Amino acid sequence: MDNGADLGWASITIKASVDGAASSTVPACDATTTENCWTTSDTDDTTAWNTGEAITVDTSCTGVCTVTVNVLNNREGTTLDTTVVDVE
Repeated sequence: MDNGADLGWASITIKASVDGAASSTVPACDATTTENCWTTSDTDDTTAWNTGEAITVDTSCTGVCTVTVNVLNNREGTTLDTTVVDVE
C-alpha cells in the first residue's frame, strides 16, 4: 500500500489467477499453509495493512506464467488493486 489509511486484514480478500484460470481466494501464509498464500512485509502490526507495507503472493506457477492478483475490500465490495505480472 502506498497511500491512504490503515485497513484491517479482516476487510481484505486477496484473489489470484494463473494463466487466465478462474481466480481463487488466497489465504495468509502460516505454519501449515506455505504455498498459494500471501505474506506481508510488516510483522509488527498483524491486524492491519499499513501504508508502506508490501504483500507477497505465492502461487502454484511453475515455468513461465501470467499471474493476476486482485486485492478486494470485502466490506465495501470494492477492488483496491489489480496487478498482472509475467513470471518465470
